[in-house]
Amino acid sequence: MNAPFNSLIPAYVMSVYLIPETIIKEIERMFNSFWWGGGTNNGGIKWLAWDRMTYPKAYGGLGFRNLHLFNMAMVAKQGWNLMTKPNTLVARVYKARYFPHSSFLASHLGNNPSYAWRSLWKSRQVLMKGCRWRIGDGSKIKVMHEPWLKKDDEKWVPSPQEQGVSNLYVNDLMLPRGKVWDSNKIHNLFSSNVANSILVVPLFGDIEEDCLVWDDDIHGNYNVKSGYKLLLQSTISAEASQESEDWKCIWKIQAPPKTKHLLWRICKGCLPTRTRLKDRHVQCPTSCPLCESEEEDDVHFLYGCENSKQAWQGARLGHIVQSLTQQASSSKDYIMNLFRNNDRKVAGKAAMLLWVLWKNRNNWIWNHERDNGQQLGRLAMNLWHESEAVQNEYSNRGQHVQQTSLSW
Repeated sequence: MNAPFNSLIPAYVMSVYLIPETIIKEIERMFNSFWWGGGTNNGGIKWLAWDRMTYPKAYGGLGFRNLHLFNMAMVAKQGWNLMTKPNTLVARVYKARYFPHSSFLASHLGNNPSYAWRSLWKSRQVLMKGCRWRIGDGSKIKVMHEPWLKKDDEKWVPSPQEQGVSNLYVNDLMLPRGKVWDSNKIHNLFSSNVANSILVVPLFGDIEEDCLVWDDDIHGNYNVKSGYKLLLQSTISAEASQESEDWKCIWKIQAPPKTKHLLWRICKGCLPTRTRLKDRHVQCPTSCPLCESEEEDDVHFLYGCENSKQAWQGARLGHIVQSLTQQASSSKDYIMNLFRNNDRKVAGKAAMLLWVLWKNRNNWIWNHERDNGQQLGRLAMNLWHESEAVQNEYSNRGQHVQQTSLSW
């Protein structure tokens, strides 16, 4: 799903210009519609907003690319080059035109800016969040206009400060001899909190020149991947962050990807059961198509239907269902508890069984063909064992190749 983005908009364009959000939204709308089976004409039900699907898998999404944030991270690479390669022709032209008396991070949009500069200027927010100065002699770093403090959440000296501080460079806060902070001067100029933040910034004698570094890279260099990750992290809700461990349990189970996707749909409320279709104003009966005795919702599909109960017993997993039905208040709780409290193999068997149940349910609706619960339980276990055998063979083959290459 991420690959077609590059075919729609060339990478060169995305690395220089910010694509208008109206175009990006239209492209994402097409992809969302395609994913949910509505085709490119935006038909069908879109069960989840695209921005939620761009969350990493560990936070409840599917890891699809947020095109706007990715575009921003790519343009920020050019901004990084302006700061780290100031002697290049393009950097000198931009500086002379738009920020002759300040740094790129402290620059203003200016009058009658070009579209390329508008894009670069907006991408500063990426660099302002993730870069900082590593202090050498302190002659290039303005105290109030550059990120240079040690704390991750307070890289910038907060304003306002006393008059005259805005014109100071970092080397003005050092003693005349040696790389040592002038503690008295710092305490006189700043509040105690800011002064303490400054005094904990290390000064290394072997570093002669000030150097701009990117925090999320071992070598201190900006890359698009880390910039995109930083931007995406700021969009993730607190609720999604708290559930990260539960989502990791689901994606790590020993089962085919299609079964994990089904679990994701159940947990995100995207499974098209009849009651949910009714809530989306689809004209259809709400009774379970298999037992026709109760309304079909997620809970009924999982373990409420008589056919599902027989399948759990046929797969010899009935004891798990009985213990979880008393603990879970929703289908999401049920799934999370199921895969949080069992090993990967048991969880994989349960995932395969749910996939078989859902396939059997759809096969009955569309083709009027179905199996009984005991048959479904045995079928699910056979499919899981076949899948495990293939995975083990693939794993052993990889180990053999690695051992062979090491012997060379």
